[in-house]
Amino acid sequence: MNPSVQAGSVREFIALAKGKPDGLTYASAGTGSIARLVGEWVKSEAKIQVLEVPYKGVNAELPDLVGGQVLTAYIVPQVVLANVRSGKLRPLAVAAQSRLARRSKTPAPTWPPTRRRSSRHLSRARARSGAK
Repeated sequence: MNPSVQAGSVREFIALAKGKPDGLTYASAGTGSIARLVGEWVKSEAKIQVLEVPYKGVNAELPDLVGGQVLTAYIVPQVVLANVRSGKLRPLAVAAQSRLARRSKTPAPTWPPTRRRSSRHLSRARARSGAK
């Protein structure tokens, strides 16, 4: 997320979003992208309103995220690691079962406790259902 967002944890982000309905933004690669699915899932589970800003491709939002035109995004860690190291972006959490070795200070989210999943689970569900 952009360092201007005053949240140091997922819980703080949710509280901030609840206090500012549609006052926060998240970037996505548009309909059907993992970033949009995660963004909409977080909104639904947390019962918050965060405005989606769709881009025309994966990682196209990075310059606007660094510049503060969009405040948050759900991005693969390897893509933003250099910006995190330089302080241009701040990670909130990693959507994985455990912390990343390279970012040991970035927590795996504890919210929601019963819903930890990775994109690998989405692929398995598609394979089992016969969807293409």
